[in-house]
Formats: sequence, structure tokens, C-alpha cells
Amino acid sequence: MTDTPYALTRTPQSAHLICDSESFKGDPLPGQSKQCFCDQDNYYKQEWVNADMDEFAAVRAQKEAERLAKIKKKKD
Repeated sequence: MTDTPYALTRTPQSAHLICDSESFKGDPLPGQSKQCFCDQDNYYKQEWVNADMDEFAAVRAQKEAERLAKIKKKKD
């Protein structure tokens, strides 16, 4: 599982962005295919991105708690 559900890079509207690992500070899933999207109209607001990341973190924390509970149950 990755740390985040997606990578987001913001640039000034006049800037150009190449969709490659360097632009996103590394490849989060080496060997897996990925897609890039351009939000030219700035439709996706930062608060939406924050909500996505918070939800993803909560799901990840729940799965980790379940995993640890299984380990503890096996030990008991």
C-alpha cells in the first residue's frame, strides 16, 4: 500500500509540467502503470485533496489496527 492515494503537483498556470517520476519527486509504485491529469481550471480544491488524504489515512490506520489485533489474538 502506498502512503497516499495519489500524488499532486501544483504549478503556476504559465508553467509546464512533464508527467514523469522526477516531477512528482519519485515513483510511488515502481513497475506499475500510472496516469496523469491536468486540472487546468483548478477545479479540484485543496480542501478536497485534504479530505481525500485524511480519509485514506483513516482507512490505512483501521487496517493496521485490524492487522495488529489479529497478531495479538494469535499470541493469546
